[in-house]
Amino acid sequence: MTMNSGTVRGREALIRMLIVDKARTEQPVTVVLDTGFTGYLALPHPMIRQFGLTSEGEGRITLADGSVQTHDIYRTAVVWHGERQTIPILGMGDKPLIGMRLLTGSRVTMDVVDGGPVTIEPLAA
Repeated sequence: MTMNSGTVRGREALIRMLIVDKARTEQPVTVVLDTGFTGYLALPHPMIRQFGLTSEGEGRITLADGSVQTHDIYRTAVVWHGERQTIPILGMGDKPLIGMRLLTGSRVTMDVVDGGPVTIEPLAA
């Protein structure tokens, strides 16, 4: 298994990952690491349309302020730690977010300075 890596930029930890589109092609995407997001991945609707993903229904999420919202749920594969895995994706927001559920079983390290490295590697089984 391989690690995912990126850079701190403007007080955000950004990593590159691959998302599999409707044509089964791996598309590179820069996502923001969001430790306050407990899901797998959230993508803005324009990106979901670009990848040709189809909604599988709606899900309710609770935001940090306690409010509850309903968002479309999609499902596709991503390349994570060098392997393809299919995950649920929330259609929401204005930037792609990677959440704690996808990070589960990983070690995250970063130098929190502009340009600092971000690495996410699998923990030993």
